[in-house]
Amino acid sequence: MGISIEWFGCSTYRLKIDDLTIFLDAYLDRPATAPDVGLVTADVTECDYILVGHSHWDHLWGAETIIQNTGATLIGSYETARVMIDQENIAENHIIPVAGTERLRLSDDVTVTVFPSLHSHIWIPTQNGLGRLEDACFGHEGVFHQDRLELLENRFGSREASPLPWFKQTPRGDGGALCYLIESPYGSIFFKDTMGHYSNIIRELDPDVALLAAAGRGNIDGEPVQGSGIDFLMDEIGLLDPASVILGHYDDFAGSGNPALDDLEPVKQALTTTNLRADIVEMEFGELTMVL
Repeated sequence: MGISIEWFGCSTYRLKIDDLTIFLDAYLDRPATAPDVGLVTADVTECDYILVGHSHWDHLWGAETIIQNTGATLIGSYETARVMIDQENIAENHIIPVAGTERLRLSDDVTVTVFPSLHSHIWIPTQNGLGRLEDACFGHEGVFHQDRLELLENRFGSREASPLPWFKQTPRGDGGALCYLIESPYGSIFFKDTMGHYSNIIRELDPDVALLAAAGRGNIDGEPVQGSGIDFLMDEIGLLDPASVILGHYDDFAGSGNPALDDLEPVKQALTTTNLRADIVEMEFGELTMVL
């Protein structure tokens, strides 16, 4: 039967492996100003597992409704587990908290291994939203964490004044980013929902398909990428060396009118220039795509 993927904007995907249904992130219920992705959480009636990359609202928000509708099990960080249990009243037996290095059985022949990851550097000031992926940025190295937190607060301001659904954001932020390697008889899929990584971890992986985020200032081993977001992606794709790449998070997921990319042409051109073997699989919202 194989593996099919649907993209619903940001880094939210529905992955089907034979009879197994997995949501990667759960952000379907978007602000009215954001483009319609064709699916809301109230309409999700089948789901076995939800893998959540980190605890920000544009990744975790919606998981509670999917669990209530389907009885799915969520795999995510300990902060993700706390939010679901303490704030959304989800029963603990629907949550498997992880921190990285855990290997879990999803079915008789499908497994997932969890790895620690890093969030992009959203504390760095930009002119428009998360910034354009083509923009080259330099500096901001060696900044102490306390100063990063102050810059983050100055950049986004108060939650009450923001048009974004900050009421779904917890004070503990991303909660520690994670990434996942899903392995099946058809091949392997790597999923990461933000532009950060530990290079010594991802260079050891060898997925057939990589689902990668394309928004924000790249984070390599804790420091901001010196260059553009596209430079970061080329480095990341080079380390992973997948046959196929699916990009997300570059759309206008918050309804701000400032997507990270208008289209994927700059990324395709960079792949050609760098002679990487990966093909970009370009997806539309809700389009069913067979990948393996």
